Amino acid sequence: MRLHIGFVCFIFEPPTNLMPIISEKDFSGIVSSINNGSCVLFLGPHLERYITDHTSTPIIELLADELFKDTAFDYDLEPENAFRMATHYFENEQRVHGEAKARDLLIDKISDFYSKQEPDDLLKELADLNFNVIININVNDLMEKALRSIGKRPRVQYYNYKNALHNNELKIAPDTITARTPLIYNLFGSAESRQSLVLTETDKLRFSEELLQKESKASIPTEILQLIQPETSTYLFLGFDFNDWQLRLLFQKLGLNYESKTLAVYEANKIGKLTSYLYQNYFFISFTDQSPIAFIEQVKNFDATANKKTPTAKNVMVLYHEDDTAVWKTIEPQLKILERNEMINKAWQNETIMAGQNVTESIAKGLQEADVILFLASSNFNACDTLYTDQLNAALERHARQEACVIPIYISSMNLELTSYGMLPTLTPANGPLDLATNKEEKIKQIVADIKDIITYWQWK
Repeated sequence: MRLHIGFVCFIFEPPTNLMPIISEKDFSGIVSSINNGSCVLFLGPHLERYITDHTSTPIIELLADELFKDTAFDYDLEPENAFRMATHYFENEQRVHGEAKARDLLIDKISDFYSKQEPDDLLKELADLNFNVIININVNDLMEKALRSIGKRPRVQYYNYKNALHNNELKIAPDTITARTPLIYNLFGSAESRQSLVLTETDKLRFSEELLQKESKASIPTEILQLIQPETSTYLFLGFDFNDWQLRLLFQKLGLNYESKTLAVYEANKIGKLTSYLYQNYFFISFTDQSPIAFIEQVKNFDATANKKTPTAKNVMVLYHEDDTAVWKTIEPQLKILERNEMINKAWQNETIMAGQNVTESIAKGLQEADVILFLASSNFNACDTLYTDQLNAALERHARQEACVIPIYISSMNLELTSYGMLPTLTPANGPLDLATNKEEKIKQIVADIKDIITYWQWK
């Protein structure tokens, strides 16, 4: 008796259409979700570009080239993607300096590279759209810079795949997350905690393992997932390589299904039939077959009337304690240029009240009419019940309803966690309060420049 052993090969032939292209109706829905702030932007590493007179190169490719310069002498390589080149760089340095030092050298190398980059016009155009939440798959702050350059004040948090305790301690007040004060969640970590950064292929594998953990404490924090639930959000993916298998792990974590509304901006000639079929039938993703630049232009031009707005001068109100009057008097003169350029009306303050007017009613009216409300945050301000409890609470209520933008100017040191406004965006936070500034004049100039940025952006809203 002879036993015949053979092999049967099944050939799967996906449909001939390359990509599930989004319909005009669905595109209209995406634009509406962007306008109302319910669209979550996922920002990939292939969007950010370095622009010269003749070329446009993805910054991630320039990083790979930079790392390649320091690895080519040990490897018979051509420049590859940045994660592989980072892995080779790390392995080179590890043989000489050991693991800990090699990682520090890699982080320093990448940090130095990104410190020389600035957001291009594409990122600034993207920042101008109404995204309340941005999930960033990059290890740089270019999107944050783009947002700040147009007067927005983002809040930045990060995921640490090596520290579940950090992720579990994340606290977010949803009512503080708006298009003006969006949340950037850095999924690949932050230089603030070097161990959190996802830089090498090994880091990506360990990150993926943690991402898929069933225990909520080990994976993306519940607070983040609640902000981006597919039942209430639309997802927009920009700057991703959809041939990267690890991207599918993220889709799996998000729980995309046939009810999800997910759009990916990706050119059809960059994705194969089988991969396209997978995304269409298992993750229910629609594609728009165009470049990111063309997509953003289409979004901005979709509602023609939106581009017919004219800038209007904004009403600015200032709250401060009488003992801090001298500080305000050093800031006020530099706002005059904004009045002369018709960016703001005269800044309203206590001294604006005319003789015979009811003080309480006048201040309440000023708070209701203001577009931007500044206040000098100090121990004097915090100790005053009228300012801190009555007037500031009224301002914060309007801020929560997105009717006004409330911004503290910190003029003295304090424990922000104990205040009612600790979650608000602030002016020049990196330099600390005014009383700690070594050059107060330069600090005040920066504060006024930040106010100008905010007014410039909101003149068109």
